[in-house]
Amino acid sequence: KLSIERNIKGTFNLASGSGESVGKIVRYISKKLKVPYEIEDKNAKEDTVTINNEKIKRYLRWIPKTTLEKGLDKTIVYFQKVLKEDG
Repeated sequence: KLSIERNIKGTFNLASGSGESVGKIVRYISKKLKVPYEIEDKNAKEDTVTINNEKIKRYLRWIPKTTLEKGLDKTIVYFQKVLKEDG
């Protein structure tokens, strides 16, 4: 809403600004869904990825309010609901 009111355009990263490995995210989702997983790329398991959120903080004074885990939980619930409705 704020970006529309201020007529700000562009791409903004909505992220915590702290790094996590793909492996950690996959393990978390796998545990929540109770499904096995396998990550073949060793780098993906271990390398930490940090998404820069400085632009949205600077332009819109946005700060993250949800932890990665809570965000993943909400995303899982959303997609479970959508998939249940569709099929």
